[in-house]
Amino acid sequence: MKPLFSFISGLVIGAILFGLFGIFCGYSLALSDRPAVIVRNATRLAIPQVTVETKIGQAGSYSLAAGQSHRIKVSRGKQAVRITARTTKGENLSSEQVYLPSEGTAIGTISEDGVSIDVEL
Repeated sequence: MKPLFSFISGLVIGAILFGLFGIFCGYSLALSDRPAVIVRNATRLAIPQVTVETKIGQAGSYSLAAGQSHRIKVSRGKQAVRITARTTKGENLSSEQVYLPSEGTAIGTISEDGVSIDVEL
């Protein structure tokens, strides 16, 4: 009787672990095709505040060290995206507003002159 109980317990525990692993993989695959915005700091100075704004609000705000890049996912659907950066001198640099398709990627580059943004499908 004891070996049968151990066998059934092992099956139940294995099924639970397999189910949790399946849920985790399914969730990551479901979010893998969401549109994203990649921002790269091409200056020699850190940028204390970078903001990615979409038509439904602010998607994220963070700081970037010199030469660093950051990727942020935005919600699905056609999105209007704008990148704004505040330099250490207090200047506000902003990109033009671009429309990001539901599976595209916007790549923004922050330089001393301003913020440029390109869309990759």
